[in-house]
Amino acid sequence: MGIDVLGAIGLGTTPASLIESRKARKENEKAQRAQQRIQERKSQREKIQALREARIKQAEIGVQGAITGTQNSSALQGASSSLQQQLGNNLSFVEQIQGLQQTVQQYQQNASRASGRASTYSAISNIASSFATAGVSNVGNAGNNPAISEALGSSQAGYSNTYMS
Repeated sequence: MGIDVLGAIGLGTTPASLIESRKARKENEKAQRAQQRIQERKSQREKIQALREARIKQAEIGVQGAITGTQNSSALQGASSSLQQQLGNNLSFVEQIQGLQQTVQQYQQNASRASGRASTYSAISNIASSFATAGVSNVGNAGNNPAISEALGSSQAGYSNTYMS
């Protein structure tokens, strides 16, 4: 009789556990998406900062050229080209990091989903185990419940089920 009560409690709490597991997984995914948005904003800020610094350096080079009268010199043009190359490298780096962060977050979401599925399968296994340990001794108690009778089979349910024959 104690096993019946424990089995009923187990069967009653398993759906709740599944629901809460699903809620937790969804909340985790929301948090990951929010974290991704934060990283995107940080990347945008880094790009803007890199552009700002490049413009300042470009202006400094222009001012130096104007002061010294070498604004059309090859040295000034080389410095300007080098500055543009550095800017391109910095922006490329920021974009690579952003891509890697998105990949990591995708892996985390996949892991979260897999964990949720594992919890679901574990709960289903617990239900089956509850039936196996508590329900089998009470097969005759299935009475006139067609759902239990069909699940257990007509010969095990304690009465004849014409649909199962």
